[in-house]
Amino acid sequence: MAPKLLATCTRCVFKNFKKFERCSERLLGKVGPVFIALAVVLIGGCAFAYFDVVYRLRYINNPATSTTQLVIGALWSAYLVTMFSFHYYKAITTKPGTPQEPPSPPSSATSPWFFRLPTGLCVGPLRRLLPNQDHSTTTLQRKKAKLVKDIAQAQEKARSSTSSSSLSGDKNGGSGTDGLGSGTKLRKHQHERVCRKCPLLANGLPPEKPERTHHCSVCRTCILKYDHHCPWISSCVGLHNERYFLLFLVYFTLACTTVVVQGWEALMRCLEFGNTWEFYTPRVGVLLLCVLAAVMAFAVGIMAASQLWLIATNETAVESHDNKWYRKVSSHRGRTFQNPYHLGWKRNFALFFNLESSSPSSLRERGHHWITVLLPVAIPPSSDGWQWEKRRDWELYKMEFEDELTDEEEFSDDDD
Repeated sequence: MAPKLLATCTRCVFKNFKKFERCSERLLGKVGPVFIALAVVLIGGCAFAYFDVVYRLRYINNPATSTTQLVIGALWSAYLVTMFSFHYYKAITTKPGTPQEPPSPPSSATSPWFFRLPTGLCVGPLRRLLPNQDHSTTTLQRKKAKLVKDIAQAQEKARSSTSSSSLSGDKNGGSGTDGLGSGTKLRKHQHERVCRKCPLLANGLPPEKPERTHHCSVCRTCILKYDHHCPWISSCVGLHNERYFLLFLVYFTLACTTVVVQGWEALMRCLEFGNTWEFYTPRVGVLLLCVLAAVMAFAVGIMAASQLWLIATNETAVESHDNKWYRKVSSHRGRTFQNPYHLGWKRNFALFFNLESSSPSSLRERGHHWITVLLPVAIPPSSDGWQWEKRRDWELYKMEFEDELTDEEEFSDDDD
């Protein structure tokens, strides 16, 4: 019952956001930078109004507030602003990742300066709290880059051999056969994923498309572990920035909830027009702060809860939609489909946040400490986008290659 209710609320929220995005796109054309500027202005203005009015009334001007409460309130407010600002910045500036790019650590955009300064002083287990940029990480990234290159060369060789087999079959009088007269048709690219929407390669063939990769019609390229395109970050939510996007939703929801809980006194004071108003923020600004905080706490909270549910099942928004279709098809055929990437919610969260796990894998480096989720630090994803951990029995419940959905199918917003 709870997942269905959450799915219904999520569809409603996303549908309204999508309508707003389409209207803005018709009026403004490319809406990405406009949405980011609008978000920065609104969030910055609301943060100023909170510290100017709500915080002062609740802590500074309140004689019943103790020194301990004042310090805790200041630290909590500053912590929330730091966290959602850092993760929003990282979600915007971190590229989601494409198959054409070799995997690389997110060292170009690291954590803030006040977290980079102590890195030389951290020893032992404390070093795991910060982004790992030692020689072993560099070596691992080089191995991943070499692996991607080897995969591309192997696929290119497989294409060449397939084309040669087709030509030899034609010479032997069997058009599209295996050359032995058996009549078995050879299907080009039968067991490899390629994107037919991306530009062709120099050799005239479509580019490779790893598992969990989908084509974004807005960015006009394939995105590793594509979830959705978000105009509020002017980019896609994918492999490399999904962590920052989720943590921004979570901490922003906590910040809006804090404003709603602590803002009642400021709201009542704002509505008493007979009293003097000694704050820099006008009364209408406080009203706007309270209304926006309540609305965004609900809407963004629904989105954060939906994303957390998808992480618990190790699905993206696209995969969740596709897996519903796979279950229907498998049920009609008397079979059972199970998500091959679902390893249990604990393991799924550990992989998503790249945390230490009791069951390490050879597909990824050692994870980071769980406290990194509570700190504004840059953490790379646990996968390179080409290899994914799967459940042991995934082959028993998988969909056949020819039955897999591709990005050529288009679904409406009203589809279940």
